[in-house]
Amino acid sequence: MIGLVDLDRVAKKLEEAYKEEKDKETEELHNAIVDLITSKKVTVQNAVFVLDMIKYELLKAKHEELFEKKPQ
Repeated sequence: MIGLVDLDRVAKKLEEAYKEEKDKETEELHNAIVDLITSKKVTVQNAVFVLDMIKYELLKAKHEELFEKKPQ
């Protein structure tokens, strides 16, 4: 039973480390995008429009990767 407890503890530590790394990456990306938008002095409407375009492009690429990939 001790092995399972250790595995559970290790899994929780790995999960916490992953979450911290993901949060750090998210914060850095957020800050970089805010800095760019601020430096370009774009309107709110244009910033939101471009962010929506990027969202669409990323989701479309992922969809194609997952569902439209042809077997070789």
